[in-house]
Amino acid sequence: MYADMLFRIALRYVRDSATAEDLVMQAFMKIFGKIASFEHREGPTLEAWMRKITVNEALMHLRKSNNFNLMESIDVITRLLTNDGSWMWTERIW
Repeated sequence: MYADMLFRIALRYVRDSATAEDLVMQAFMKIFGKIASFEHREGPTLEAWMRKITVNEALMHLRKSNNFNLMESIDVITRLLTNDGSWMWTERIW
């Protein structure tokens, strides 16, 4: 029940089945390791807590693999060295 849901969440981030499976396994290892510290009183449900751990695992994976882009296009100001040795500022849209 939970494994399928967490797999679909991980797959949305990494778009690769094998990697998504690895992330779910890592998430379950964290979940089982920290289950004693989970308290539901007025906080999130168990399902929401498990989802958050899975999302965090996926984001950490993307950061480590340098595939982490929150936006498809970004306005960037780039400083370029010109032929005469002076600096020129340009705006680049990615």
